[in-house]
Amino acid sequence: MPQTTSAATCPPHDTNWLAHLVVGYLHRHGTEAPDATAREYILDVLTVLNEIQHACEQYLRNAVAGARREGATWTQIGERVNVSKQTAYSRWGSIIEHRDGQSFVVDIIRNAEIPMRRIGPDTPPTRAQANPIPPTPDQRRIIAEHFTGTEGADPENIDLIANAVVTLARGLADGGGGNWDNPTDANHYLQLALTIAHPKTGAKT
Repeated sequence: MPQTTSAATCPPHDTNWLAHLVVGYLHRHGTEAPDATAREYILDVLTVLNEIQHACEQYLRNAVAGARREGATWTQIGERVNVSKQTAYSRWGSIIEHRDGQSFVVDIIRNAEIPMRRIGPDTPPTRAQANPIPPTPDQRRIIAEHFTGTEGADPENIDLIANAVVTLARGLADGGGGNWDNPTDANHYLQLALTIAHPKTGAKT
């Protein structure tokens, strides 16, 4: 008799393993519930596939986290699942990651990681902290719009918030090799700092 392939004996790269799994389930279901209608069979298959989907998503999330801990880039991860690095990051990434006792800000646009420092009583200030500059009117407007609907946008708070965000943005620019005097760089790191300071609904943190 020819050997029957099952999900358990499928080669690792055989994309038909799920079909084998469902067929096996249907065979078992038919044995255990011979009087079930076709509709009941299909509804049960929907339940099984939904559970598989949720399980696979958790396995994917764990695998991505493991790949990141081992130094895989978002470009490499995206290539393995046939999506762009931005799509892979938006699905599984966080703007702040931790690895080997170090924390990083993930700059997905420039495919870079900016190390974060732990602050203690003896930690020297960054250049941005030691030489703070106020935000430009345009930067203040962008920051106020980002915090719209929160206490941060209140008139008595916005200047303090804006100064803190700009200081963070300048620090990120320094750490990421950016040029704060370049408007394109300044806007890029300002957006990164805003995402860290106040993630929008659905954003990754």
